[in-house]
Amino acid sequence: MSNIVSKEYVQHFSTRIPWKDNDYTGRIDDEPQFNIAAQAIPNIASSRDLEFEDKNRGKSYREVGFLKMQNWITENAAFMSDIKLHLKMNHPYQKFNKKYKHFKITSFDVEPYSFLLRPFSWLLKDNAIKKQKYYNFYFDSEKTSQMLESEWVSHGDSQKGIFNYFFSGIRPKKSLIFPYYKQVPFIDDNRRVIAGVGNIVSNTKLQEYESDGSSEEKNYIWETNVAHSIRINGKEGFLMPYHEIFEYAKKHHDFDIESVVLFEPTGFRDEFSYTAEWVSYDAAISILNHAKTVLKNIATLKLQNANYKWVSIQLEYIDSQLECVWNQRGIFPGLGSMLSAFGLRYGFDVAKYIDTFDNDLISESKLYFSGEKITGNKELDESLAEHEDDFYGLLKDDIKIQYFELLSRLNLSVEQAVYAWEELKNKSKDIIENPYLLYELSRKEKTTIQITISQIDNAMFVNPLVINKYPLKEPVKMRTESDKRRFRALVIYVLEKALDRGHTLLSYDQIIDEISKLPLEHKTSFKTEKIEGVIKFLNESKLYVDEKNTYIKLKEYQEYKQLVIDIVNNRLKNSLSSEQNWRNIIDNHFGELDENNKENDERAREEKAAALKILESSKLSVLLGRAGTGKTSALGIFASYEQIKNGGVLALTPTGKARVQLENSFKKNNVKAEFMTVAQFLTRAKGFDWNTMTYKMPTGSSSSNAKTVIIDESSMLTENMFAGILKLVDSHAVRIIFIGDPNQLPPIGAGRPFVDLINYLENHCNDNIAKLKIEMRQGPGGDDLSFAQIFSNSDSIDRDVIYRIQNNETDSRFKYIQYNDIDELKTIFIEQLTEIAGMKNENDIDGFNRSLGAEVDKYTNYPTGKNIEDWQILSATKLIGVGSYYLNNLIHEKYRKTIVDKWNEYALSKYKPISTQNIVYGDKIISNVNGEKNYWDGSPGKEYIANGEIGIMSDYPGHYGKNDNNHKYYKFRFASFEGKEFSYTKNEIGGNERDSILELAYALTVHKSQGSGFTKTIVVINGKSSFITKELLYTAFSRQKEKLVIISDLSLDELILYSNDWYSDTKQRYTDLFVIPSIAEINFEEKKRYFEEKLIHKTIRGEMVRSKSEVIIANILNSLDIKYSYEKPVDIKGKTYIPDFTLEYQGEIAYIEHLGMLNVAAYEKHWNEKKMNYDSEGISEENDNLIITKDEENGSIDSKKIEEKIKKWMYRR
Repeated sequence: MSNIVSKEYVQHFSTRIPWKDNDYTGRIDDEPQFNIAAQAIPNIASSRDLEFEDKNRGKSYREVGFLKMQNWITENAAFMSDIKLHLKMNHPYQKFNKKYKHFKITSFDVEPYSFLLRPFSWLLKDNAIKKQKYYNFYFDSEKTSQMLESEWVSHGDSQKGIFNYFFSGIRPKKSLIFPYYKQVPFIDDNRRVIAGVGNIVSNTKLQEYESDGSSEEKNYIWETNVAHSIRINGKEGFLMPYHEIFEYAKKHHDFDIESVVLFEPTGFRDEFSYTAEWVSYDAAISILNHAKTVLKNIATLKLQNANYKWVSIQLEYIDSQLECVWNQRGIFPGLGSMLSAFGLRYGFDVAKYIDTFDNDLISESKLYFSGEKITGNKELDESLAEHEDDFYGLLKDDIKIQYFELLSRLNLSVEQAVYAWEELKNKSKDIIENPYLLYELSRKEKTTIQITISQIDNAMFVNPLVINKYPLKEPVKMRTESDKRRFRALVIYVLEKALDRGHTLLSYDQIIDEISKLPLEHKTSFKTEKIEGVIKFLNESKLYVDEKNTYIKLKEYQEYKQLVIDIVNNRLKNSLSSEQNWRNIIDNHFGELDENNKENDERAREEKAAALKILESSKLSVLLGRAGTGKTSALGIFASYEQIKNGGVLALTPTGKARVQLENSFKKNNVKAEFMTVAQFLTRAKGFDWNTMTYKMPTGSSSSNAKTVIIDESSMLTENMFAGILKLVDSHAVRIIFIGDPNQLPPIGAGRPFVDLINYLENHCNDNIAKLKIEMRQGPGGDDLSFAQIFSNSDSIDRDVIYRIQNNETDSRFKYIQYNDIDELKTIFIEQLTEIAGMKNENDIDGFNRSLGAEVDKYTNYPTGKNIEDWQILSATKLIGVGSYYLNNLIHEKYRKTIVDKWNEYALSKYKPISTQNIVYGDKIISNVNGEKNYWDGSPGKEYIANGEIGIMSDYPGHYGKNDNNHKYYKFRFASFEGKEFSYTKNEIGGNERDSILELAYALTVHKSQGSGFTKTIVVINGKSSFITKELLYTAFSRQKEKLVIISDLSLDELILYSNDWYSDTKQRYTDLFVIPSIAEINFEEKKRYFEEKLIHKTIRGEMVRSKSEVIIANILNSLDIKYSYEKPVDIKGKTYIPDFTLEYQGEIAYIEHLGMLNVAAYEKHWNEKKMNYDSEGISEENDNLIITKDEENGSIDSKKIEEKIKKWMYRR
């Protein structure tokens, strides 16, 4: 028996840092109020004094006082400081629990060039209990519970045991440290962004809280100094030049900033969470490899500081660290996890002793299980002894032994190892023959279980710098790096990633291109011929290869497609009878025509009657209409019809908010229906997995038997949601009705099934499409609506609203204001908020409160929720640029600071600001979760509080003084449930290291607002620093009922550019749901993008125009060899007009105006005014410099007539 010393183990670490707009030397931001990204860190968000920071912008922490900036410092805002920073640490429970009263305020120094590491995940009590099964550290769960009923480890010796173990793998100059951001201001992505790479250069030393001696209990300061090697322009570590990249991106709007951003490696999110964490070898290798790619891309930008020379130095450093990490990793980095999966207690620690220098892995392991070799650690040796017989049982099964050895070669987490060993063991033979099956089989599991391709790669292709005495053998061994097994996994991976961008398929060329972009250690230059050579092997997996059309998709999406096509086509074969006089029913419902809007009302009723006839007679139909055209009221009338009502109605929506709105609308019409979100409905049939939050093909049956199924907000449906709904309802539904506006944002996920269905019906069964176009919500006219329509896909729009804006001639419903800088934005924003909220002036807090429904007298009360949606601020982003978080901050700082300060005044007060946003009494909030809530007042019943439901804090603990019996509940009223209050505790709301379930809602993102409507809206566009799309702008500009104010850093001409299909997300998605895709390459300003050709209007010249009519006109001009410009602004009498085409021929200039909406009174009125202005400047048909073309009465266009008119102008002389 021999006692073995464990081999050196090197641990790497991550640590969270806040975004800073200058540097990390220890100074206040240059623009504190604009640094919203830092507020992704709760400790900073909840404690910021923006007024103080703004007054001291750019000053050093030493100058303003370290204690004033302590929360920034403890969150690693000064890790590049070259001086000590002196802090005072107060025990968090000292004031609130007598067991901790003896702890004194303790002096604490942050060392120069040091990170403060806090392993939050390890200090969560439940996590500590789980981890203790696998890691041999001291932790007394019972004593921890006796100390304090808290989620955190509060027992001193247990804290010490965890800290010592967590830091035990630090090896100065060998351990790496990866600082990361939770949020940055230049990219809207939920992945962590790696801030840099360096080495840890010191061991750690724990510091106790000082005590007055009245108790022997010790506790430790969680912040632990760890010195690092990162220096500006140093050679032993670096920070990514994100500030310089950010400035570059502002000047190059179409620049792909992702190409120069270092993200967390795929599959390793947990290693970059909870403030500080261990980083596995494979995660470190992935980051270092990705860094090489990113740095090379940065070199091409020719930045001033991060130039080629700087990049070269960092690449040398990365190569040296890669060599070190690979050697630390060795051949069997997953042994500890596999021993744990095998059932061994402290498997991670046992693995440190098993050295394969003399023996192979299984032989060496056998020596320890048998006791011939011991670790010398009693607990470890006992654990080995307990499993000796199990190990001998394993030795009798050659396949299991090979499988165990293979998995030990992968740097698996314990959770991955347990899954692979317990859930995939029955497929072990197949996995031995193809290790990449580990990725294929785990990709649908929750993210912490998914085994990544890079983990398998690193086991299959060990870096040649590593001494490998145990190379892989057949059948595990890969023949080359282009082995078909690896290639197939890579194809599946890029298709999975494509789903996130909305694509359900990729062409052969695209697949090869996407694989070439992956940050792989082992790159291979695949060609499309590779696909041709392994088609049979690809089809044997979860792939569907369309050989004829040369594209590949995941097999599940081919199944979705086939199911959808079969059901849709079957329902289109015949129609239902139509027996109702819907016009009479509508007239009975609405009464007499609106005297002030008779013509519009008449047309709207006729339109609704025609639409309801289509819904009644169709087994499958779509109801289209923008917000305000009365889709919901029409549905209410339809569903209240006796035959429909008696058959039962099932109403489904993609979101909880849409569900509540539809339900409330139906209630007003006394319509009964089953209301569910799509997720709720599919969950009942095993079509939605709450663990992974993903949809799949349902395996159960529908929980409903309703004869009429209505799906609202259908533009938000992904392809798998769409297929799941159809599969379940087809058996019992007589009518299936999809409702929505195809111009709105496409779904977050794969496909665009609603748009594809509409396109299919237009070409095959147009009679099944019901359209509502007449806008009743805005009344007659409405420049706000006209402007929104510019960003729609409508062939006919009132483009002249642009010149009305430029010439300050818009009606009272619309306003467009451009700002130049952030200070000007703040001034304009508060001015416009003051106006739409009906305040006397910008400091009228009572007026602000009244706009939210407050009753203001001696005291301010919030007895109602009905005014909460009277006004709303919208922004394209949340944390990027002038996002909703910044705007909420701006409003909250101005109108709620007094209450926040008052609530924070007394430490022992019953009420405290909630969440990191300091939510207080009277704050407008939004729910971030779906769930049922009981009424607060004790009356029977409950309501479904949806994700997206907007409310207001109407009461709080101790509101009514000492005699108030409410000691812990914060009460809220919601817009959808007038007269009811709902209560939440502070812990329930959350907002520390977990996301808050309620957050401020004065400003919302456009995505969050989809499906909602507000009386007045202010839309803030920060186009110069955030990516916006055509659909996003349309959605943003169509939420209002009465007034729209746009505040933008873009000029009107710049914003209008986004109405072109070049900026469409929907039309750039690749899908084959109903037809084979026809992808068109479009070039614009030296860039190219790819679009579904059937969804765009492309001229012969290759430019994208708005309508088929314009395509015809442009192609005629091209055929006649006339030089033309499309939508080129023209100045006339100081006013700007935008004709459809400007022609130049033989030195003569003329303009073409195509009229497509003359049946709309307001449009005709505006055209006549514009024509008079043209006439006054000598531009007219009589003067042969204006060509007016029109749609025919049936909406068609006569190309011969148009050509004749153009030729007449050409040959007039």
